[in-house]
Amino acid sequence: MRAGWFFALVLGCSMPVWALDGLAGGRPGWLPIDLPLSAAMALLPGLIAFVLIARSGGLPVAGRWLRRSLALSGGASWLLLAAALYPAAMLVEYGVLRLGGQIFPDIALPPLTVAAMLVIFLIGGFCEELGWQGYAYRALEPRRGVIGAAILTGAFWGAWHIVPFLQTAHDARWIAAQVLTMVPLRVVTTWLFLRAGRSVAVAAVFHAFGNLAQFLFPRFGSHYDPVAALVIFTALALALLPSLKRSAAAATRQS
Repeated sequence: MRAGWFFALVLGCSMPVWALDGLAGGRPGWLPIDLPLSAAMALLPGLIAFVLIARSGGLPVAGRWLRRSLALSGGASWLLLAAALYPAAMLVEYGVLRLGGQIFPDIALPPLTVAAMLVIFLIGGFCEELGWQGYAYRALEPRRGVIGAAILTGAFWGAWHIVPFLQTAHDARWIAAQVLTMVPLRVVTTWLFLRAGRSVAVAAVFHAFGNLAQFLFPRFGSHYDPVAALVIFTALALALLPSLKRSAAAATRQS
């Protein structure tokens, strides 16, 4: 596995996808959230990772990698934690902003809309995490260590989102904070991934429910503040660092 080639291919293949937003004239009208058409780039990391592994080892090797990546050796409880962790952080953000005097509209959670969004985010989450945790992190970990691999993967992950963030007309403060937030988010994702037995499925569920919670905060993402999220997830990532190191050592012995 070579992380450099993977990152370069993801970046190169994303460029024509980013152009879709300008060519199509904006986001899909049937979604109440500000999601550009270039969000289709979420399909690329997993696809590119599969192709790279199939090219180097053949389709049987790529198939085994896919099955191993999606295995849930840590138990279903890790899926539940992964699904609940980001919404819990958004509740903390909601409470902190309310205490700071922020006024929020009523929470809007139309069941059919939420279900459609969750399906979209689960597909994107699995495709992304097959690339990020299933390939890039695994390629970087032997040379960079657990924390270094998580930080490097998170830094690329954040930078990769800058163009879609610009396409949704966010200001510089919002974009900078959100890109920085994705580094501690990757540390938290890596902790879940390792504790669940190197399960990409757990990472993907955390990713999907994170997107869902963010876009529903509290009315289709209307008042989501990435600066507050940066503080919350940085604190959580720092708290998890000792456990992350222990989990990595245990997972390495079991693999």
